[in-house]
Amino acid sequence: MTHERIVIHDHDPAWAQCYAEESRLIAARIGALIHAIHHVGSTSVAGLAAKPIIDIAIESHAYPPGARNVAALSSLEYVHDGESGVPGRHFFRKGTPRRFHLHWCPVGGAVVQSQLAFKGALIRRPDLAARYADVKRSLAGRYTIDRADYVAAKEPIILEILGSG
Repeated sequence: MTHERIVIHDHDPAWAQCYAEESRLIAARIGALIHAIHHVGSTSVAGLAAKPIIDIAIESHAYPPGARNVAALSSLEYVHDGESGVPGRHFFRKGTPRRFHLHWCPVGGAVVQSQLAFKGALIRRPDLAARYADVKRSLAGRYTIDRADYVAAKEPIILEILGSG
């Protein structure tokens, strides 16, 4: 388990450009395998406070990603963590400190559909987005927190947001 300080930043409009640039790099490397690529997570919602880590979801017919695709992403400095506890998604991370999370999913898979539904609900319901930001700031305000515990602590509000959509 990784213990680290969680820091929540006010929304930065540059996050959209970071996503666009990184998605172009990924597409240049493995584009033929990408059915769709999405900016997901809190950095994808205008005005929402977030950890400054860009979440990218790839929908691909090549699932799981396979050694060649893992190597291609590795050449872009992504580290592959397998399913990392989430069946139906292969997880990659990039940067120290982390700058990108990449979620490699099958086309139409439950994980990417949930990510897109969550993003849509946050965009449609600014009141829920504000509550979600408050929860994240409250949890991040702790001295140190385990990343897995942080994710688990957000689950009730995430389920509420997903249920609102």
